[in-house]
Amino acid sequence: EASWTKLDICSRIPKLSLSHAAQVRLFHGTAELAGRTTVAGIGVSDRAPLHAVIDTLPVALTASDDQTARLWSTGSGECLRTLEGHTGQVLSAVFSPDGSQVLTASQDCTAKLWRADSGACIRTLRGHGGWVTSALFSPDAAQVLTVSDDWIVKVWRADAGRCLRKLRRHGGEVTSAVFSPDGTQVLTASEDLTVKLWSICTGKCLHTLRGHDGWVTSAAFSPDGLVLLTASDDRTAKLWSAATGDCFLSLERHRGRLRQASFSPDGSLVLTVSDRCTMRLWKAETGECIRNLRKHGAEITSAVFSPDGAQVLSASEDHTAKLWSVASGDCLCTLAAHTCRVRSAAFSADGAYVLSVSDDRTARVWLVDSGLCLRTLKGHRGGLKSAAFAPA
Repeated sequence: EASWTKLDICSRIPKLSLSHAAQVRLFHGTAELAGRTTVAGIGVSDRAPLHAVIDTLPVALTASDDQTARLWSTGSGECLRTLEGHTGQVLSAVFSPDGSQVLTASQDCTAKLWRADSGACIRTLRGHGGWVTSALFSPDAAQVLTVSDDWIVKVWRADAGRCLRKLRRHGGEVTSAVFSPDGTQVLTASEDLTVKLWSICTGKCLHTLRGHDGWVTSAAFSPDGLVLLTASDDRTAKLWSAATGDCFLSLERHRGRLRQASFSPDGSLVLTVSDRCTMRLWKAETGECIRNLRKHGAEITSAVFSPDGAQVLSASEDHTAKLWSVASGDCLCTLAAHTCRVRSAAFSADGAYVLSVSDDRTARVWLVDSGLCLRTLKGHRGGLKSAAFAPA
């Protein structure tokens, strides 16, 4: 039809519309069909051919203070979809494991599920009495986990939007919650100084982990689900048996409060982040500290391993992100272009690209090999909270 846009055409070609890790570009000769331009607008007559070019750079996802999330082509820098409907700041946004859906959490006390191909809101998860601070999919995407400052964690059926479980035995705000790798359990951390392990099937608390002397700021499962990792304001991280709830290692060389702790992809290393602008790498088996990473000039806001575990990516209030070698502890590259604090940074699934988001209202796409800024993604009207690439 003469009035069709690119979105109209792609939505009618399933092979293209479901390709969430690629950006489709449509051309008639040298004229590109983009944005709201119509087929007639680029001079396409009846039965004239259009040529599709697939850009294999991954799609990016950002969440913002402006009450929206956006999907972006990292190849062209074009905003593909704006996810509008929240009435408060969007605090996080994540893809489903297959990239077909997006899940957002907001200060409006709701989480929302969206179609990634069209940007349509599928359902709204209501029922929390406070901000929904984070939301994530189970490994099979059948369930959704929401965390709220009402001290309650909820498990929902993703296909129906029905609340299955309310996990509410903490005596303080819940700071983090994650699914186990097999999706049968949930691990929650709280300001009440404890961590709890829950069965999703029964909703019962299996273990309460006590031993920290400060707020527990993060909790994570090892890749095999057998070990639990916690970080706390008491300046320590601890490793626990998931089977018994017993602590078997305490990592205690930081001088500042810990903001997060995470496992490497193979589970052999632990990364801890302190409010003193430093990170440390530890052997998960022995608790030996093997690296001290400290070149940021302000507090670190996020840190993640690369998919192959060879690098660490950190984001900081010093307006930069940095890439580090796990093998040597050296800073390989400083990604400097943002003009305000960098809230978060993420690797693409293949580890070739980095996405950083900042209070300066922009996201930037970087090449890992060179540290070159490939794209600046502009359009949000508020600071950006979270960064994610579509899965491979």
